[in-house]
Amino acid sequence: MKKHLIIAGISRGGKTTICKKIAEKRNCIYMPMDNIVRAFQKRFPELGITHAEKFTNVSRNFAPFLNAMLEDSKENQLLIDTYHLAPEDYVKYINQNICDICFVGFPDICVEEKFCQMRMFEQREEDCQKSDNELKEKCRRLIEESKFLRTECEKYQLSFLDTSFNRNQVIEEFVNNGVRENEEEK
Repeated sequence: MKKHLIIAGISRGGKTTICKKIAEKRNCIYMPMDNIVRAFQKRFPELGITHAEKFTNVSRNFAPFLNAMLEDSKENQLLIDTYHLAPEDYVKYINQNICDICFVGFPDICVEEKFCQMRMFEQREEDCQKSDNELKEKCRRLIEESKFLRTECEKYQLSFLDTSFNRNQVIEEFVNNGVRENEEEK
């Protein structure tokens, strides 16, 4: 069986861009988890799987579901795009024999630079409507979460892709190297 792949990490880190590029090159099923998490939030709020919560609060409830989904998908290789998974819960709940992971974040960029990037390139209406102070606070929080993720990935010896600088080049190199490595395994 082919290994599934999870691209997890910080919002605005490049997860969706990575997944879309990998999906173009591989014969896999791309599954963004945002809509699934929103459905859990709407239909089963008692599970504590919500989109609004910090990923570490949601992860321990979401990871067992994600693992069951991966284990039940024996015919197709899944490519999962998610914010809702922490390194500790990947190690604890996800069958690593059938699934690889790479976390994505931007731990080394300063708040002002990330703020400028988001103001220049951001397309999401929710962020476009935020005041400068609100958006800077969001940038600060995302950078802190990125630092946490990088530290946790080091602790658990998991892949971490730093998109702080040269984001597009870093993503291209990751996608091209990852696809080549996967093709060599076949």
